[in-house]
Amino acid sequence: MIKKNAFKKLIVTMAVTSLFIINNGKGQISSDEWNRQAFNDVVIMVTDALRDPEVSVALCKRPVSWKYPASIHESEDKRRKFMGMTIATMSCQIQVIDILRANDDIDSLFYLSSTTVLRDGKGSHLPSVSIAIDSEWILFLNSPFLMNNPFDVSLMENYEKMDLQEFLNPHNFFSLYELGAGGLCTYFPEDTKYPPMFIYSEGLVDDFRTIIELQENRSLLSESSDSYENYYNSMEEELGKRVFSQLFENPNQE
Repeated sequence: MIKKNAFKKLIVTMAVTSLFIINNGKGQISSDEWNRQAFNDVVIMVTDALRDPEVSVALCKRPVSWKYPASIHESEDKRRKFMGMTIATMSCQIQVIDILRANDDIDSLFYLSSTTVLRDGKGSHLPSVSIAIDSEWILFLNSPFLMNNPFDVSLMENYEKMDLQEFLNPHNFFSLYELGAGGLCTYFPEDTKYPPMFIYSEGLVDDFRTIIELQENRSLLSESSDSYENYYNSMEEELGKRVFSQLFENPNQE
């Protein structure tokens, strides 16, 4: 039998160990250093996402109300209807506010596959994405129907086995870039618990809109001797400036 004091000590040890695991070793470094590393990983993640033409970018929110696809209501097969509802409820329903870049058509309401990935090495400090009701996010979206990473391949294999194609399609079902890390919060309700590590201003949307326009027409950066500096200075968020610098070389530098 475990003595009372020993039992308390065991519980405390387990709690500390769990906290260490949950924070992915955050306790080893200062909070300032952790935030700096996390921000650097976000810069790399966003830069890589914007370099990938298959990644769609949209300003979105999680609506308060929930709607099932019409096909679920119309299904006569009880098993498939049940599985369709199960898949839908296991995902977040997301409302599109504005599309900044789209690889394909995106429904105004779509389903976002929920993923939780323990990271080690590259991107190990990326903040988790938890899209609370009524919060707004810039989302970097992959289509599981087009991707070949192991997670999406396994996901689609399961959906094909369940014969759910009529419920989910390339326009209403997506996963987040970087295995669930591809989201940047621009609004989080004040009375909601567990806010994200970083909350950006709405100016970041304009930063990305400008960056995407420049990706499509790089000649704008060399229209005049101060074009590059003007665009750089127009970025409203530090993240926008960092990503801009990563994506574009200053033509005025020797």
